[in-house]
Amino acid sequence: MITTNTVLTAAHCLVDSRDFARLASYFRVVGGSIYRNIQTENTFISDVKKIVIHNKYNSKGFLNDVGVMLLMNTVGKNHPTLQPVATTVNVPLNGTRCIASGWGSIYFDGPSTDILKAINISVISKEQCNSASSYAGSIVQGMICAGNMSGGEDACQGDSGGPLFHMVLIVRVLVFLVYIAMLPTIVTGFKKMILL
Repeated sequence: MITTNTVLTAAHCLVDSRDFARLASYFRVVGGSIYRNIQTENTFISDVKKIVIHNKYNSKGFLNDVGVMLLMNTVGKNHPTLQPVATTVNVPLNGTRCIASGWGSIYFDGPSTDILKAINISVISKEQCNSASSYAGSIVQGMICAGNMSGGEDACQGDSGGPLFHMVLIVRVLVFLVYIAMLPTIVTGFKKMILL
């Protein structure tokens, strides 16, 4: 959440198999708990009023892969477990430790988790990620690469659209969105997203 009624996510999470935007009524936002399938007294549920996808989104290469969901309901400012997160347009430097989180697969082609998982990963240089043995030049402006070039723990399928956080002076700042989980995770920026 980037405001009390706005959820930032990946555009490819908001489109169908033909890349047409899904209707807002297709979605329901549920938050406020680390449990994916259990409602608690802190669970927040809202239908979605409007979907906005970056006007230059292109699924070929996941270019400008960012969108927002405008919610029907607003999270109360005193909600104990769900609050908007600060955002920044500053790109973290190579080697910066970040946190990716989600309910995605716990291993490649494996089952998803029922409890929110988080992993510390580091930003990797575009040059290294764009090498022939990795993404072969497909990491372009507006994207960063984070993870471990030798594999291991990382974001995975189902974590798409989730956050990549960077700690700045004890404030967790959302810097990018996870959008694909192969090799190191690739994340896309949202600084050029315009809400209509």
